[in-house]
Amino acid sequence: MGLERDIKNVIKEFHRRFYPEAKAELIGISSEGKFAILFTGNICLTCGMSDYFVDFLEILNSLLEEEYAIEDMRELDDEGTSWVVVYTLRKHIRTTKQTRRIIVFDPKTGRKILEYLVEV
Repeated sequence: MGLERDIKNVIKEFHRRFYPEAKAELIGISSEGKFAILFTGNICLTCGMSDYFVDFLEILNSLLEEEYAIEDMRELDDEGTSWVVVYTLRKHIRTTKQTRRIIVFDPKTGRKILEYLVEV
C-alpha cells in the first residue's frame, strides 16, 4: 500500500503542474514494483508527449527513495492523446537495446507528419 500511496502523491504533484494539458492515472502495480500510468489529454499538441512522461519520472524520483526509469511507452490511439507508460526500478531495467517508434505531429493540424524507429 505504501508504493500506491506514494504514486498517488506523485500524480497529485504532476496534476498541480500539468493539468489539464496532461492527466495521469495509475492503472496498476506489479508485485515487483513496476507500475503503469495512463496519460491522457492534449499532450501531443502542447510541449511534446514524451516530455510529460519524463516530467512524471523526475517528480517520482524526487519524492521516492529509490530511483525509477521508464521501461516502456505505448500509444493507445492514432491522435497521440492516450499513452500507457510503465515505470520500474532503475536497477531492474534491461541493458539490451530496444526499438522505439518516434512520431512527429504537425502542431497546427495535429496530424502525424513523420514516423520512424530508433534503437535505444
